[in-house]
Amino acid sequence: MRPWKMLTLLLTVSLSGGCAGSQGVRYVYQDGNFGVVGMPENTDHWPTHYRHKAEQLMEGHFPDGHEIVRAEEVIEGERVLKQEGSKTAEVSPQSPSAIISVAKFGRTSSRSMADTTKIKECRIIYRRIGSPEVPTGFAAAADPTPTLYVDPNAVERHKIANGDTAKTDTKASPQTEKKTDDGWGN
Repeated sequence: MRPWKMLTLLLTVSLSGGCAGSQGVRYVYQDGNFGVVGMPENTDHWPTHYRHKAEQLMEGHFPDGHEIVRAEEVIEGERVLKQEGSKTAEVSPQSPSAIISVAKFGRTSSRSMADTTKIKECRIIYRRIGSPEVPTGFAAAADPTPTLYVDPNAVERHKIANGDTAKTDTKASPQTEKKTDDGWGN
């Protein structure tokens, strides 16, 4: 093979990046004041330059300027890799006479292995500069365990935190019901 063909093949393989990763930088959410960009990792290393591509998407969404509200890593799903195998060996001694059969010796072994890997994505939440809307629901400072976007139990937690545990049920609880007859005439 000629050297220039080998060099072209080598460059093509090295720049392909692999098929196992995420698809690259993408919009997750867009509206008039906010946006979310997703990427496999928040780095700007060669050959992927994910952070640079994310900045280009944000600039394309808000050409007059944007500011980053938050950058976080989220779990998109998981990938399970299973490997299974079995081996069988059997030995049967041969005698000169086909009439006499002594015994068969055998062994079977099998193995199974499964690995689960979480698929993570880095997301950058940004807003338009000069937006009249003040972002709500975001932490004032970075936190190792940030709150989720939507907490379906936020209302109930707020009630519990404020000491409001009044029941809205019209039925009485079993402890407060008064029994008139317990079956023994009492």
